[in-house]
Amino acid sequence: MGVGDSRNPPQTIDQLSQQQQQDPNAPSWWYKILLKAAGVIGGIVAMITGLVSCITLTAKCLIAGVFLICFGAFVVMFEAPCCCPWIEFINQITAFSERRPAWQKAIFYGAPSFIPLILCFGLTTFFGVALIFVTAALYGLQALGRKADRQTMIANASKRDDVEMKETLIENEVHPDLHVPSK
Repeated sequence: MGVGDSRNPPQTIDQLSQQQQQDPNAPSWWYKILLKAAGVIGGIVAMITGLVSCITLTAKCLIAGVFLICFGAFVVMFEAPCCCPWIEFINQITAFSERRPAWQKAIFYGAPSFIPLILCFGLTTFFGVALIFVTAALYGLQALGRKADRQTMIANASKRDDVEMKETLIENEVHPDLHVPSK
């Protein structure tokens, strides 16, 4: 039940910086806010463009619009449960969403983004899924983790003698047969 507990998230910037010092691979507080904002705005835009896509004469575009509305609602529900206080089981959804690692959220947001585009490619469906896909990309970047500090990168770049690589190349060396058969 400490500062890093998912059921008791840190409330102040000082607590966030203390949590970041405890776990150096944790994303910074501004990146977490960027992820949530991109998800909420993307979900709202998806719902609005889904409504616009539903004004159509083709069944595929109608299905894409309904999918955009539902997908946008799920993204908003996962990213900002305070936007849906009328749902009784929102606390369980929040707990489930917060326990998911970043790579799972990236797949959950990224893969379904292509379905409306495949069904009905147009500007409304493109703009509807664009911000949700950006959110998926940001979660993917979070899953990759922070880049190394300057000293570590310089040390890795200065390693010029890779003994194992040279041994493998020497052991696997193939000597071509330069003998030309005579007629």
